Amino acid sequence: MKFKEISLGELCEIKSSKRIYAKEYKKTGVPFYRSKEIIQKANNENVSIDLYISEERYKEIKGKFGTPTKGDILLTSVGTIGVSYLVGNEKFYFKDGNLTWFSNFSDQLNNEFLYYWFNSKMGKNEINRITIGSTQKALTIVNLKNLKISLPTIEIQIKIVHILKSLNEKIKSNLNLLSKLEGLSQTLFKHWFINFEFPNEEGKPYKSSGGEMVESELGEIPEGWQIDLIANLSKQVSKGTTPRKKDLESCEEEINYVPF
Repeated sequence: MKFKEISLGELCEIKSSKRIYAKEYKKTGVPFYRSKEIIQKANNENVSIDLYISEERYKEIKGKFGTPTKGDILLTSVGTIGVSYLVGNEKFYFKDGNLTWFSNFSDQLNNEFLYYWFNSKMGKNEINRITIGSTQKALTIVNLKNLKISLPTIEIQIKIVHILKSLNEKIKSNLNLLSKLEGLSQTLFKHWFINFEFPNEEGKPYKSSGGEMVESELGEIPEGWQIDLIANLSKQVSKGTTPRKKDLESCEEEINYVPF
């Protein structure tokens, strides 16, 4: 497969937004996103919107400078770096400096291919490479325009996007199923171990079917149960440690790390 290396600035328009001042913020109107809200949307979380601009100001900006439309990409560029969001059918504006806006893609680049590239290990490594600053990390528009990306043909890009979208839909479906199962398990746990309605020998709810209850320091518990310390039930109770950044970067072997 033949790849072509091209600078991002040659493949799409890369810019930020028109500056919005604090005096222009409103309590209602068109949602105004910062990095926080874009990260929430990228993670499919509920967005906690507390800033807006007026409908009139939005229309003015849209007419003069344009606003994000479906298929555009926003990339967090200060603080939490490199979180990408593929814009859908929604009306909003965003804070300049916090986010970089990718639009007007050339016929050599599929916008969704770029979105998946940003989320790939290769893309994240390249983003880290061009990030500046130590205390306050940032991505500059100049560095992003000069960032080179290896591209297969547009036909191959579309095929790759199709495969990745199918996998993502499957993952999303499975996550929804897991969320429902988690809710059921929480309900069952409460029913059995908080309300003590676990099945008795006859398969009936223990407590409401007359099961014997005894007093304890935590209140009534089923007869035969006891209160104890976790330390008495486990040989070791400990927590993990956070690895140093240089250790993660120099690690040659793939090891799953779950931060807390």
